Amino acid sequence: MAEKQVYPMISEKSWWQIRNQFKKTIPSVVNVSYLKSLLSLNSDQSARNIITPLRQMGIIDTDGKPLPRATDWRSDTPRICFTCLIDKML
Repeated sequence: MAEKQVYPMISEKSWWQIRNQFKKTIPSVVNVSYLKSLLSLNSDQSARNIITPLRQMGIIDTDGKPLPRATDWRSDTPRICFTCLIDKML
């Protein structure tokens, strides 16, 4: 039986808030407290639900440190979104 393919999902509002903040300055680490503060979230679980897709897309590593893709994500070229999707599909 084939494994179920799960694609990263972040709400549009959260996506743009995080991306706009990354455009201003890339944080040294993306963790629960960072996301709760940035997105005005009330629960740790809500923040954890965003960390996983950021890892899956190669924006942050398992320690929450931004990867080179985080710098690319700041730009307005569609190439980065395409790259994230292709990597997930392979």
